Amino acid sequence: MLQTHRLILRDLVLSDFDAVHDYASDPLVTRFTSFGPNTVDETRDFLSRSIHAGSVSPRQVHTFAVIEQSSGHLIGSCGLEQCDGTGRHYAFGYCLHRHWWGRGFGQEAARALLQFGFDRLQAHRLWAHVFLGNTASMRILEGLGFRREGLALQSFYVRNAWHDILTFGQLRSEWLAASPPAIRQSIGLTALVVRDYDEALEFFVGKLGFRLLEDTYIAEQDKRWVVVAPRGSHESALLLVRAGNEEQASRIGNQTGGRVCLFLHTDDFWRDYRAYQAKGIVFVREAKEERYGTVAVFQDVYGNQWDLLQPKRGGRPGDWAPPEENRP
Repeated sequence: MLQTHRLILRDLVLSDFDAVHDYASDPLVTRFTSFGPNTVDETRDFLSRSIHAGSVSPRQVHTFAVIEQSSGHLIGSCGLEQCDGTGRHYAFGYCLHRHWWGRGFGQEAARALLQFGFDRLQAHRLWAHVFLGNTASMRILEGLGFRREGLALQSFYVRNAWHDILTFGQLRSEWLAASPPAIRQSIGLTALVVRDYDEALEFFVGKLGFRLLEDTYIAEQDKRWVVVAPRGSHESALLLVRAGNEEQASRIGNQTGGRVCLFLHTDDFWRDYRAYQAKGIVFVREAKEERYGTVAVFQDVYGNQWDLLQPKRGGRPGDWAPPEENRP
């Protein structure tokens, strides 16, 4: 998930269908796109492909729903798609519902996508195709430092017509030179002591639906390097560490002395809450609406306590955190 001043960029889900189809079926919105106006089946296929792409490892396609924070409305989508085997050359695109045009949301989403591509994905080059006449997108791309690389006349056929296409591109070296990045840190891995790798995977992947990012055997240490992460997570992940002695084994299931150990954020609390209940996951505190969001506490297979939390939209950073006296 990515967040800007006014927007949240998150992975698409099936329940986004109505909002996506509303703009993807609009002839005015799609007059300068490579798709549309979509039929119902075409929008369903787009969602299905986007969701599946999020489960592939290594991930080659990053398609995000664009959410306006104050209203919670899905106002469009944007994304990057790997174009060669190195994983460092990506096509760049975005599309917004016309109701939200003219407010700077396109530029805000594109800027976040640009930083994601060059910073997180370490892309060598980003490029975009723009229909000749789409002056709004031309302004956005040029404002973000993209160069016009060329015009291909009558090179793209869609909606029973040939179209002239402009190519815009930007290299990571150009992006760095234009805006030297500030120091940026993040917590990449959090170690969780477990009894058995496969037992832990059965719970985190089989029940919670996490992605298995890596499972590598390290012969010289007789251990496995096992990393899992929630779907939609782009930075943080869990390193599942098998206890190697009695001291470590004593921490299994109680790494934080009885307090909530980890906080699993979600974009749809009730979807995940009901799904986890159906899979037999034990909730020790039932669902509750708090000022910071909708929350419930569940236990993992070892007894560690987790918050399942959907933060309220549009809140200030840190608003999701419960008051100290109410925390476990």
